[in-house]
Amino acid sequence: MIIAWQQYNRTLAAANNLVAHGRPSGDPEHPLRDTFFRHNHLLELEAGTVSGIHFPYVVCGPLDGMPVGVQPAMRKKIMATMLFMDHPGSLDVDALEQVQQRTYEVMMQFVSRYLHDYETLGSCGPFAKIDPTKMLFQEVGPTAQADYGWKLRLEFLEPAPEFSFDPSKWND
Repeated sequence: MIIAWQQYNRTLAAANNLVAHGRPSGDPEHPLRDTFFRHNHLLELEAGTVSGIHFPYVVCGPLDGMPVGVQPAMRKKIMATMLFMDHPGSLDVDALEQVQQRTYEVMMQFVSRYLHDYETLGSCGPFAKIDPTKMLFQEVGPTAQADYGWKLRLEFLEPAPEFSFDPSKWND
């Protein structure tokens, strides 16, 4: 589930025309755009800031979860966080507003893709039950690198067979 969610979002980051992860950058020192990072691997983002991060960029944030219901019909609620970030270049109000607008547009492109995939494919990456009424987005920044953007919180309700006891996994 974790790896599949990250791979799904990495694929979207590569397909999105503004993020364009892995596409040619036009910069001979950093020939490919580095615009997708995993939150659980902060070294990726730190390395990106040193080796030529490109903007805007996406951070696939942590997953949180909780059980819902009772056995035998217990399910799990999964909350996923995504960050859509950019660097203003200067801290004047106009530059910050442009960054917020650009990252909002990227975030909404991802939201519309999540919903499109859910409606046409029956899933949103590894998750089958996205709840669009539970989406939450808010402005974020500045980060330690003075980046600004948006945080998106998504909620999924999934089957949870892993909550069922399996005696074959125990030696007692």
